[in-house]
Amino acid sequence: MEEMDLGTLRTYRTAAQERIRDIEAQIEPLRKQMEDARRELEALETLLSLNDPDFARSTQASASGSGPGVRRPTAIANAAYEVLEELDRPVHYSELYQILNSRGVDIPGKNPAANLIGHISPDPRFRRVSRGTYELDKRIT
Repeated sequence: MEEMDLGTLRTYRTAAQERIRDIEAQIEPLRKQMEDARRELEALETLLSLNDPDFARSTQASASGSGPGVRRPTAIANAAYEVLEELDRPVHYSELYQILNSRGVDIPGKNPAANLIGHISPDPRFRRVSRGTYELDKRIT
């Protein structure tokens, strides 16, 4: 009787593992679609911030947490934050891009290294210490 109960439990366990694999297989395409949509939104926001002074001002104000359109940090900015936190020193954006690229962080655009600036400069966690060089703002982090 005890063997049968263990066998039944193992069967249920296997069935649960199969359901999890099936659900994960269904979720993966949605994750990719979500990431693509986020990249598209980030690219559009970057273009808007470069070409529309009103948009640039509104995102800078909302990055500080005020206003109705609070802008969340991008995945790229979060990855850059992790790198700067690890290095604990100011880093030029070209070096930061090389590190992110080596870690598999995709930064789209004709000049991805320069596009990186568009992701970190409006983020209050970063502070520009000289031309093209950024560090974490210790007052915020």
